[in-house]
Amino acid sequence: MKATAACVVTLSVALLASIGVLVALPVLALGAPTSTAPVAASIPIGGYALPLPANFLSTAAVQRHHHDYPALDIPVPVGTAAFAVAAGTIIAAGDDGARCGGTVILVDRRSNRFVYCHASQVLVEPGQRVDVGELILLTGGRRGAAGAGDSTGPHLHFGVFVAGTARCPQSLLLAWLAGVALDPEAAAATGCT
Repeated sequence: MKATAACVVTLSVALLASIGVLVALPVLALGAPTSTAPVAASIPIGGYALPLPANFLSTAAVQRHHHDYPALDIPVPVGTAAFAVAAGTIIAAGDDGARCGGTVILVDRRSNRFVYCHASQVLVEPGQRVDVGELILLTGGRRGAAGAGDSTGPHLHFGVFVAGTARCPQSLLLAWLAGVALDPEAAAATGCT
């Protein structure tokens, strides 16, 4: 994981430098996360940002196979800050009383939908406009806890929909983690891992 994260930071800085962008990067402690205190979202790239602090995302975590449909479960401690991946409008916020539990659905200016599930605390309301990188929820997923839905352990379930079709969030997150602007429309709808 340390080598992967170091490669991503190097790639991001090199890529941004190649197009003339100067970036001051925060130093992130690598290894197992030790704090769930809110951490600033990643620097927006091409209008998008990571849904979680970068120290919770690695190539291995993002490419981990779990579902037989386009979506991703990212293991994180309960209470981890989650962010709006795009500027847009919240169309659903609260406990869905079903599989997803604590739910936030964000629609961006292109009508792409970003679905976040298993929130222990939802910090936005339906109809609310949010900016890219804005704190929108705290993760949950502890079995039996409020907002867990059908989760069996702490994580963020993240889904992306383009024109009503589920897309693989893995390629988007890997690109954004590397500082590469990739639009959701470019994400595949099959073969997510």
